[in-house]
Amino acid sequence: MSGEWDEEPRPRRRRFEDVSLRRGGQLSGGVTAAGVFTIVMGGLSLLCFFCSGLMGLLFFSLGELGRQQGNFLPGTFGAAGGVLLGLALLYLLVGVCYLIAGIVTLQRRNWGRVFALAMGCVSVLLGLAQGVFAVLGFMGMDPFMAGGDPEAQVVNAALNLFVGLVYLAHAVVVFATLLSSYNIAEFE
Repeated sequence: MSGEWDEEPRPRRRRFEDVSLRRGGQLSGGVTAAGVFTIVMGGLSLLCFFCSGLMGLLFFSLGELGRQQGNFLPGTFGAAGGVLLGLALLYLLVGVCYLIAGIVTLQRRNWGRVFALAMGCVSVLLGLAQGVFAVLGFMGMDPFMAGGDPEAQVVNAALNLFVGLVYLAHAVVVFATLLSSYNIAEFE
């Protein structure tokens, strides 16, 4: 009975292997995929920045022109342009953050991994917001399409649903890949 307590404890097995020991020193494709997906999300956000920025400038300038030339356009053109310019700045900020997180994740820096996880949280929030807009659109209560065509509301709701699913897919890929103890060993 006392012999059981006198034995040497077994050495603990490491939680993950050293990167140089596993797979011949090759880096995992999962981390690369998460980084590339994050960079693609950044590129898409910058594309949205350019589109909404140009439309915002157009609407804002048409609203100002209409105000100065006798108001031949509805008065909400200038306000809609301001909203689109604010949305463009949001897309710019999020897009640059996605790009930085993706590039530094590909370089296998630990702070890039943490930043990519934070951007995954942002993707969850944006995906949920798009989902709410999709549900409101399918119910015919989309705040951006007030008094609009019902068919256009359904198309807009389907587009919001698709964009929301892309955001949530990004979050799932980033969380599943970068929180895996097998992949954490690749980061400095």
